[in-house]
Amino acid sequence: MKRRNNKESLELLANEFGYKSGLHLIDHYAMELVQPRYQMLSLIPAICVSLDCVEYSEELEPDCDGGFCNYCGEQSMVSCMVLAGVI
Repeated sequence: MKRRNNKESLELLANEFGYKSGLHLIDHYAMELVQPRYQMLSLIPAICVSLDCVEYSEELEPDCDGGFCNYCGEQSMVSCMVLAGVI
């Protein structure tokens, strides 16, 4: 499987979820993960990094790296935190 690079994937994901940039997306979700009132936060944006896929995204676990893509059937879903190197 040919993979899209992490920076490009993060920018595509940010656009899909309505953020100005990948940095804004990471900033928002990183702050939610560390705030005590958000201790139950369990899903964050993730994207399929396969070049053969059509930029499929959904919300998955923060540490997802190689989750199943419901669109292309590959183990190619990666969360925004993994793409940014936070996790």
